[in-house]
Amino acid sequence: ASFMYLKLKDFYLFPAYLSSPILNKKAITIDYPSYKWQLFMAPYIQLSSHNRTIKLRTESELKKQEKPMPAMGFGVNLLAKKGHWVFKSGLQFNQIKERTNYASIFKTQTYDTSFRLVILNFTQTPRGTNVALLETKIDTLIGPSETIINNPDAIAKFNYVTLPVGVQYEWHKKRFLYFVEAGGAVSLLTHAKGIYTINDASKTGQLSDNSSSANKVLFQATGAVGVQYSLTNQLNIWSSYGQNIGLNSMIADYSQKTRIQQFSLGIEIEL
Repeated sequence: ASFMYLKLKDFYLFPAYLSSPILNKKAITIDYPSYKWQLFMAPYIQLSSHNRTIKLRTESELKKQEKPMPAMGFGVNLLAKKGHWVFKSGLQFNQIKERTNYASIFKTQTYDTSFRLVILNFTQTPRGTNVALLETKIDTLIGPSETIINNPDAIAKFNYVTLPVGVQYEWHKKRFLYFVEAGGAVSLLTHAKGIYTINDASKTGQLSDNSSSANKVLFQATGAVGVQYSLTNQLNIWSSYGQNIGLNSMIADYSQKTRIQQFSLGIEIEL
C-alpha cells in the first residue's frame, strides 16, 4: 500500500489505496488533532482618545468649551488559548482626560458722581436745625466694558480601573498571527480631579473622589482587531486597535456616553 499525507484545515487525512484482484477500494482514516490549553500573560501600554454623545435638557455653552484629549494607560491581559479560540481577562488602568477651558465674561461700568443742591431749607430738625435736600449727579460714565477670564491650562481627569472580559478568534500565517475580539468591560472610577460641568451642564463644579457628579461604575461593549509576531515559541509581540462603547453615562446628572478608541502595544509570554 502507498500512503499520501494531506492537511485539510484541522483534519489530517491518510488515504490508503488497497489493491485486490477482486476489489479496488479506498480507505480514508481521519485523525482529529488534540489541542491542549495554553496560558499566557500579556502586559501592554495603551494610547486612547475618546468622543462623546451628550444629551442635555437645557442648552449650555459650557459643554462647547470642553475638548477631549488623548491619554496614556497600561494593563495586563491573562489569556487561555485552545486551538483557534482565546478567552481573555485582565486588569487595565486607563484615563479619560478633557481640557476644560471655561471662559467667564464680566461686564463693568465706571462712573464719577457729585452732589447737587436741590432745596436749601428743605425741613428742620426738632431742635430747629435746617436740613437741605441734595441729589447725586453722575458727572462722567465709562463703559460698559467686558473682561474675559479663562484658564487654558485647566484639565479634568477621570481615572478608572477596568476589568475586561472577551473572546478572541485567531489564525496563523507563518510567524504572524491575526485575531478579532468581542466582549465587554466594567470600569470603576478611582480618582477624579478638576472642574467639570454638573447640574445638567448649567454650571461647573469641582470634581473629587467623594463627589456624586461622576458615576462610579461604567459598563462598556468592546471590540478589537490585532496582529501578533512570534519572536520565540514562548514570546510574542503584539499590537491591536479597539473601541469601547459606553453603555451608561459617565456623568450622574445628564447623559454623556463615551466611545473610546484604543491603540495597544505589548508582549505575550507563555506561562
